Amino acid sequence: MNSEVTSMAIDLIGTMKLGQHDGVDVLSIAYTLKPYEGGKNPDNRFELIDSYYRLDSDLARLIKAAEKQAGANRSVVMITGTPPPSRTRRDDPRWMIPYGEFSTRKAMSLLNVYLIALHGNGEWVQAYSDGWFYLNDKLIEERKADAKAMRSEAADFLSRMAGVKAVHTSDDIRHGRAGANPEALRRNTHFSTSGDMLLEVLPGWQLVDDSNVHGIAQTSKYEKVQRETTTTAPVIIMAPGVDARKIHTPVDIRMVTPTVCRLLRIRSPNAASLPAINL
Repeated sequence: MNSEVTSMAIDLIGTMKLGQHDGVDVLSIAYTLKPYEGGKNPDNRFELIDSYYRLDSDLARLIKAAEKQAGANRSVVMITGTPPPSRTRRDDPRWMIPYGEFSTRKAMSLLNVYLIALHGNGEWVQAYSDGWFYLNDKLIEERKADAKAMRSEAADFLSRMAGVKAVHTSDDIRHGRAGANPEALRRNTHFSTSGDMLLEVLPGWQLVDDSNVHGIAQTSKYEKVQRETTTTAPVIIMAPGVDARKIHTPVDIRMVTPTVCRLLRIRSPNAASLPAINL
């Protein structure tokens, strides 16, 4: 698949004559080296090692084509990786590390019963997805209930469940009152698609997503052990006038965009809050 993406990108570079226009041409592509989740030892599979060798060859082929089309002195290349997720498997039982399981299906059922006791019969809890609980906005509007107050009630109820570290309402996130780093949480929340309450599970607990979506049970439940780890990812920037060197000091990801903009000789985005890296 990565090889096919590379071939298509090279065709696009030649067909669109990228790098030969008055403005700045940008080509963004994505590769994947995600291990096979069904394997017993996905991190040690020979197929994954082979994929890395193939990706290295694809990157060399792509960069060579870009520099041939636009010229090496007029090309800026940035390569970055998505931070890998933490291990999803629970620690071996023989280590006797305490743990627990948080079921999203049970949480939804209990929360709905709680809201029924307060506001009357109805399917008040609509769905769960990726940490977010979604309330039934249509039902709330029909009953003329206070949506903000209901979110607070639901968050208070969920926060008292075993294994829950914290629950934040969308209102608290919007106004920068949620979590240890409220500004980062608000910056990374898209409120047009987000839910009503964001739940955080205690480190070491296993989040079991066995909820029903629109009344249809999932074919397989998703299990993930919650862990708190430092998230890092490599960033490689190649540009004219930039000498080859390594920056060992950790760099905030918000500094990367202003850096690339400076190399392209264009202004940084309006929301850029940190300066460029001194290259």
